[in-house]
Parts: sequence; structure tokens; C-alpha cells
Amino acid sequence: MSIANQDLDVLEQRLRLGAGFHRDDRPRVLEELAALSRHLVHWKPERVDISLSVKHRETLQQRVMLEVRLPRWPPLIAHYSGTNLDHALIEVRKLMIREIEEERERS
Repeated sequence: MSIANQDLDVLEQRLRLGAGFHRDDRPRVLEELAALSRHLVHWKPERVDISLSVKHRETLQQRVMLEVRLPRWPPLIAHYSGTNLDHALIEVRKLMIREIEEERERS
């Protein structure tokens, strides 16, 4: 297994789809969040908790929330509101990567 596959495995293993998502959404979500994986390789997969939810899916009030919990760090939360779900997933991914990088600098 390549390192890239190991990285994605962390996301595949630890991502929980919450409210507003269905099992059929999982491949789409994993594809949009894939770039987040390389920022999580510093932790053992069993120590990583990732949850994703959406309120008011595909409406003007749609709000996507991504939460990541890592050992010895406070919960990291990224929100994005927008009507396009794919764009919202990309934006919460970018915001979460920024949060992880900022927290790493503080540690």
C-alpha cells in the first residue's frame, strides 16, 4: 500500500457522516476531503475522530460542519454556508487544514 493510500485510509476509517448525509454520499465526500488526509498522518488513525454534517441540505440556508478531534488538542470545527454542496465541502476542507496548521504552530 502506498503512503497516499495509507493517508486516505485514515480519512476512510475515521470519517463519520452525520445529519444530512447518506451512505451513498461517502465516495463523493471522501473525494472532496481527500486533501485533508495528509494533514492527519501525524496521528494514529484510532486517535483521530472526524465528523461531517449538513443542515438544510441543498437550500439557501445550507450549512456544512466538519469537526476533527485530535489527541491533546481542542476540537477543531469548520463551518461553511452556501448552496452548492461540493463547493461547501471544499471550503470546509480548506478551513480545517488552516485550523490544523494554526494549532500545530501553537503546540
